[in-house]
Amino acid sequence: SERKEREEQLWRDKNFLHQLIDSNPCHIFVKDGDSRYTLVNGNVADLFGLAPRDLIGKTVGELGASGEQAERLNHDDRRVIETRQELVVGEERVIDAQGRERLFHTVKRPILDRDGQRLLVLG
Repeated sequence: SERKEREEQLWRDKNFLHQLIDSNPCHIFVKDGDSRYTLVNGNVADLFGLAPRDLIGKTVGELGASGEQAERLNHDDRRVIETRQELVVGEERVIDAQGRERLFHTVKRPILDRDGQRLLVLG
């Protein structure tokens, strides 16, 4: 039926997008207004030594980031949401699950949720 074909196409499209995000060599995430992860790719999850599903709904502080690091990252997220402007963080130091310091060039952008109501942060 037509409805079944639409549902299958929707599943294929969603699966394709997940594959695109996960196969991208960049660290990709989306956070809500409370700096909680709503989407992450495998590279972000690897930083924490967890599966992507284990990051959803959590903040970096809840995932073990130091208080100073968590506050800095959350501040940047709030800034993007409040200003509705892209933020480029030239060099961002992050400690990974193995305790290694990693340097990232991070770009955070505001995006609307699927209802067009809330701003989210895409990084």
